[in-house]
Amino acid sequence: MDLQEATIAMAYLMKNEIDFYKKNLEGVEPTKKLLEEFEWIKSNTREFGNRLAANPNFFNVMESWKVYILGKEGVNEDSIQKAAETFNVEDLVEQCGNLAISIKEFISSKGLIICDIGAGTDGWDIGVRCTEKISQTLCYDVHKKFWSAINLKLIAVSRRFAGHSLPGLYTWDDAEKILKICGE
Repeated sequence: MDLQEATIAMAYLMKNEIDFYKKNLEGVEPTKKLLEEFEWIKSNTREFGNRLAANPNFFNVMESWKVYILGKEGVNEDSIQKAAETFNVEDLVEQCGNLAISIKEFISSKGLIICDIGAGTDGWDIGVRCTEKISQTLCYDVHKKFWSAINLKLIAVSRRFAGHSLPGLYTWDDAEKILKICGE
């Protein structure tokens, strides 16, 4: 199985989740039986991801990790309100200071894509979805470049298992887009 076939197969499995959810769970009080059936449908998707992750052809493809950089500098309430009105969280993170901006630029310079970003009065966070190897390299590189900020506890680095995903296929919306592109 190649990457395209795997992506389409995973998208179909995720589409089954979407369809079941919309038909049986959306906007209603679900029964125990429906919840169990939904969990079984989702377990099929997870197991397919687990099998792909065990296939040597997919070792460097599966994006199973998220690396988060968490900063201590926060923003004021007015900035949060403005960001909520404009839906511009990225600018909000940049208001957290030079360290947040430097981390964003550093991640971009590595050719990585930020998948999660947030900020509040108590700090900010930037998350990147990665393969095993890239997650290790990113953690190493952040520790090397920003070691003084880490030692001063201005930032923390966290690597979290995020479930096995194929590149660009993280959400139900992604699955629907991929199937639409493929004419499925």
